[in-house]
Amino acid sequence: MSSPAPDASPRPQATPAPRHGIGFYFWSAIFALIVLTAALVVLALLRPVPEPTASDLTPPPQISITQEQLEQIEIHARLAGYQAVEANLDGALDAMFEPVHASIPAYVDFHYSVWGQYAELLTAAAETTGLVEDVGSLMRQHLFDGFEDRHTEQMGHLEQVYKQAVTDRFAQEGKRLADDAGQPLPEAAQLALRDAQQRMIVTAPAVVTGSAAATVTVVAIIKPIAKKVVTATATKAAAKGIGKMGGIGGTTLAGASLGSFLGPVGTVVGGVGGAVVGWLVVDYAVVSLDEYFNRDDFEAELRKAIVEQKSVMRQQILNSYAASAG
Repeated sequence: MSSPAPDASPRPQATPAPRHGIGFYFWSAIFALIVLTAALVVLALLRPVPEPTASDLTPPPQISITQEQLEQIEIHARLAGYQAVEANLDGALDAMFEPVHASIPAYVDFHYSVWGQYAELLTAAAETTGLVEDVGSLMRQHLFDGFEDRHTEQMGHLEQVYKQAVTDRFAQEGKRLADDAGQPLPEAAQLALRDAQQRMIVTAPAVVTGSAAATVTVVAIIKPIAKKVVTATATKAAAKGIGKMGGIGGTTLAGASLGSFLGPVGTVVGGVGGAVVGWLVVDYAVVSLDEYFNRDDFEAELRKAIVEQKSVMRQQILNSYAASAG
């Protein structure tokens, strides 16, 4: 049995898919972007818009500082400066006066010596006659050495304390005004505060500073103390003069007797030498007794006088800054 013959007719072929060129993709992308943009526009138009509130329609108020407000700020700043100086004043005065108190024992040793007694009297006489211009120069040398430098340094420190307190207070007031308004201070308000602050710093209280002012202060402190010391020394010298007459007479006669072996000249020399020795011996004895009985009282009076002058100085400084604080 024979197989059928193969079909020799051609088979139909599949139609190939059409190919899109670059133009198709380009315009498709453009169309997609147009649709997307339109959708976004529609959504934006459909979004509900809140009604504006009164705060949105009203512009923020402009901060301005009236003259009355500025004056009040200046008063508060001066008061802050005064309080800062008052808080630092005792420390500054201690730095000035502690070396003075530390020098008292050495000065009392000098005072209760024969040379010290005569040095104080001679210096007082020279000051009275105008030969020496500095009042209490010995006391200044022994007790107040370096006081001018310490005074200048501490007064400058107090001045800086005052200025810093004023500056800080103005900064606080500016911040308070800005916080109250809920916005930064405008340039005009900042300028008004800066000008007022600078004016206060430039016209700080007229507390004397500098070496010349320190010298004046030292003289003012020493003068009443030196007066007490010289008065006490002069009184003791007058009392010693009466007691010396008998002692000197004895040593003069003894010296003249010893010098007589050398002839008339020896008698004179011996008499003078005996008088000098007698004078110094009596001086030493009287000064030693005076020191034994009165040293503690004298030192206490000296400390008291220095403390009094320190208190006077403290009040003068406070008065200067208080006048500024008004």
